[in-house]
Amino acid sequence: MPIRTANDTVTPYFLISYDENGAERSEDDGTKLSRAVIDRVADVSHPVTDVFLMSHGWQGDVNAAIRQYDAWVGAMAAVKSDVQYLTERRPNFNPIIVGLHWPSLPFGDED
Repeated sequence: MPIRTANDTVTPYFLISYDENGAERSEDDGTKLSRAVIDRVADVSHPVTDVFLMSHGWQGDVNAAIRQYDAWVGAMAAVKSDVQYLTERRPNFNPIIVGLHWPSLPFGDED
């Protein structure tokens, strides 16, 4: 799964997907998205201050996870007063948002 941006926001999130055996799925270029997350967190030139993890419930395929995470990130970004509160009190606020997906819907779409 690529780095996604929730609908109508500029807020990116990483969607790491796992297969039925619990192994992380590779990106189209063969890389693992978890490596991009690790690199981002380790980047001292732009330090991450907070890590938000999202995990969907049972009976979800990849499309359901995307819809749910887009909605969650969109809802978080839409509360401008909270974003303003954080940036005023923590001027260096720099979060990373990571969604995790595993196949939990029988015969769901995992492509």
